[in-house]
Amino acid sequence: MVRSMTGYGQGEVQAAGGACVVEVRSLNHRYCEIAVKTPRGFAALENRIRETVRSRFSRGRFDVHVTVNYATVSSRRIVIDQALARQLFLALTDLKHELGLGGQVDLSTLLELREIARVEENEHHVEDLWPAVQEALEGAVGNLETMRTTEGEALGRDILQRIHLIEAWLEQIRSRLPALLIEYRQKFEARISRLFGDIEIDPARLAQEVVFFTERSDVTEEMTRLHTHLTEFKRLLHVHEPVGRKLDFLLQEMNREINTTSSKVADSDVAVLVVDIKSELERIREQAQNIE
Repeated sequence: MVRSMTGYGQGEVQAAGGACVVEVRSLNHRYCEIAVKTPRGFAALENRIRETVRSRFSRGRFDVHVTVNYATVSSRRIVIDQALARQLFLALTDLKHELGLGGQVDLSTLLELREIARVEENEHHVEDLWPAVQEALEGAVGNLETMRTTEGEALGRDILQRIHLIEAWLEQIRSRLPALLIEYRQKFEARISRLFGDIEIDPARLAQEVVFFTERSDVTEEMTRLHTHLTEFKRLLHVHEPVGRKLDFLLQEMNREINTTSSKVADSDVAVLVVDIKSELERIREQAQNIE
């Protein structure tokens, strides 16, 4: 069954000291576009997150939001350059004695040089948390997949009902076509009679005119292609693979065939049916734009 491209999923993993929550939202998109928002210091995991999402979906605009809250472990660490601190302490002590200065060379003095103590991202911490992030991500993606499948099934049922309507209307057009030839012959004879009175109409010439009309209004090929497209459309609604682009192509082809039919058959009854069919095709197109 087809899948929708809109949905939401959330996954959460509880562990000692905190939790990891991943939220994934998806919307319609021609391609697969993934935006990831992670906490400070977790940028190294973003490509892995994108690959996980891309492995499960082929189309859609995805927004992935990762929240990590581990109170016992920081994603950053303090780094002390002890060698530089020793050099600075010795240099300041020598300078103090050499110049006969008072005061003490203490820790606050050393920290005046910012290079001695600095804050760095804790890469090992991020790697340690990846299993939790991955588990939460898999849960979110799984829930999103379930929601997209459920919505896709609803879309498929709605589209199938509309296709059945179109098939019924096409059958009415087919049934109407033989009567059109009889009506055209009668109208042609009546028109000739009004113009020329009691002059006898050449049967061969009348038959030839009817043949011309038949050839101009023959929509057998259009009807056959429409039936073929509808059959293929219904088949695609039941396959377990992305079919959105194929459905869009078939809808374009069906619109082309029904427009040709409308231009060939000059009949008010057929015109009404054509309008109904085109309206349903447009509704199907709107629905199909949300199919992966």
